[in-house]
Amino acid sequence: KIEDDDLPFDADGNAKLQNKIKNLKILPQRGNLTSSYEQKINGRWFTLNENRMNISRMRLIFNGDEGVWEYENATGHHELKFGIGKIVEGPFPERHYYGERIRKPSGRCYNSLSSAAWVEEHKLNMLVYITDLYLGTLKATFAFKGNEISIFMTKVAEWFLDEYAGFAGGILTEG
Repeated sequence: KIEDDDLPFDADGNAKLQNKIKNLKILPQRGNLTSSYEQKINGRWFTLNENRMNISRMRLIFNGDEGVWEYENATGHHELKFGIGKIVEGPFPERHYYGERIRKPSGRCYNSLSSAAWVEEHKLNMLVYITDLYLGTLKATFAFKGNEISIFMTKVAEWFLDEYAGFAGGILTEG
């Protein structure tokens, strides 16, 4: 039976709910915080073979429990900050994604929550949540072998992140 009146206030239940809400947090990418590969690749540029994502070169810069993915693609030079074992909030570095109206670019970066972790000694996974007008997820795997890199990216988003889905391979060119 559906009641017409409000439910009676439950002070104990409300306190439990408020405590639960207060302690909720978005979990970062799971994995190890360090790898021996971190020092081998830190700040060093990789030139990528032609790929459908049009990423021409990239590097990862590690600084304690944070890092930067620096790269160049068809829309220019970009930097995405990420946490290692934690979430870092910041702008996702593309300005051509739609605003409140589809097919009309907003001219600004979407808000994002980014993290990364070493899931194998030679493999770094990055997890990016877009938390803006539109919601999306980007997952990237960077795998290293000798002076080579392999990148695989997938996205869950409609009307954006299309240039971040695919595979790329490349070679260390600086360092």
